[in-house]
Amino acid sequence: MAEQITTSKGLLEPVLELGLEDVHFFNGRLLTALDLQKMQEANRLQHHQLGQAIGAGVVWGLEVSLVDDGSGGDPPVVSVSAGSAVNRFGQALTLPAKTSVMLTDADEAAPQDAGLFQMCTPPKGGTVPTGEGIYVLTVKLASGFREWVPKRGLGEDGQVDGCGRRYTVEGVQFHLEELSLDTITGLDQDTRDEVAELMEEIDELRFTPDELSQAQRRAKLSKLRNWLAHVCLGTEEVAGFGKDPFEQVSGQSSYVTYGAADALRAEGKLTDCDVPLALLYWTTSRVHFVDNWSVRRRLTAPLHSTVWPLPLGRRQMIEAEAAFQQFQDQMRYLVESNLGPSGLAAVHVKDYFRYLPPAGLIPIADLSVASLGTPPEIQARVFFDGLTVRDPGDTQLYIEGARLTALIHDSLAYPAIDLTSAELIWLYFVRENQRAVDLGDLSQSDLYLVFANGHMPYRADARYDANRWDYANFV
Repeated sequence: MAEQITTSKGLLEPVLELGLEDVHFFNGRLLTALDLQKMQEANRLQHHQLGQAIGAGVVWGLEVSLVDDGSGGDPPVVSVSAGSAVNRFGQALTLPAKTSVMLTDADEAAPQDAGLFQMCTPPKGGTVPTGEGIYVLTVKLASGFREWVPKRGLGEDGQVDGCGRRYTVEGVQFHLEELSLDTITGLDQDTRDEVAELMEEIDELRFTPDELSQAQRRAKLSKLRNWLAHVCLGTEEVAGFGKDPFEQVSGQSSYVTYGAADALRAEGKLTDCDVPLALLYWTTSRVHFVDNWSVRRRLTAPLHSTVWPLPLGRRQMIEAEAAFQQFQDQMRYLVESNLGPSGLAAVHVKDYFRYLPPAGLIPIADLSVASLGTPPEIQARVFFDGLTVRDPGDTQLYIEGARLTALIHDSLAYPAIDLTSAELIWLYFVRENQRAVDLGDLSQSDLYLVFANGHMPYRADARYDANRWDYANFV
């Protein structure tokens, strides 16, 4: 980042202190390798300035999945898909091919660094956990050399007197850093205690092999995954904005920094060279889950205001997108898990989640046949039991599919749904989906329900010539 200095200048007087230096060419000038290196460096720094203007985050790809959880005794392995990202220095990172990453120290010494990224700190050794812990996987730039060329002396004879490297090569390396909830100063102590207690309960249930205990363990692991995701998103920290939007620290808003990644940067464990990719929960037995959207973000431009970062910046909306995708990924994992039909039909949202995004989609069982057995879908009545919602088995609320995308987009300006509160949650069926199921064009297993934060405007108003008679909501 730019160094903060103070200078005094008059109008039209150039400000050149700490300006970007490039090589000046003129006829007769003797060029050296240092000059060409300086030109390359200037070009690189100009690209970095453009990258900083675009913002930091993942451009595409770089999705992390668990290949081997390490339960067999070998080090855990994750797979990272090809992709690209930009770090906070504005440097572009590219992984050209899908890569398996073993979560352990490298067997061989790291190759010689080409020194292209002096602003980045030297990499630490691999972090290998020996006990229960939460870890953030990041990617950062790396450089090295490839191939050799002959080197001639500068004397009159110009004889070859050695060799030099032909190419410098830019690449990436992966880094694992432990996250301690104690470092996230905006978290309530009760939250830290409850998460720690949840982790202890999960570990204790490991020694109780009966089916009921293992079902409870799966539910608690799901809740832990969701809760940690929202710890990383800073959901609890930013919830205080409405109470005191004027709160400042050192002349800037208290909400300039929050969440897990900012806490790790404050500790010096992550630098502006790192791009977070995924959160891992690892115990002595194995890696239990890898969650991408806990820490993964799309490109986020720098703040325009350090006084009003939440209402005027893009970060909160981008993190609402991440909360939506985190929930949908976890919901898909839950539906595809080995709970079985009866287990899935008994899923209760408060057992498996701590927060919901401001809006989301849930595959559900057809309410009209719910009493005939236990179909292999989530039962809406059971899923939302105990929450303040319109009873999905009473008067079903329908919205047109044309409103679905707008509803999700609008939800990004609203906070996550705290499942410990009694605030209303809207539940909607989508007319096109329900009609297709009723007509037999879609399987009953394709039925889904839309939920939305109760602070959002009601979306199921009847509109003449825009709603269908059989699926209209009359007022």
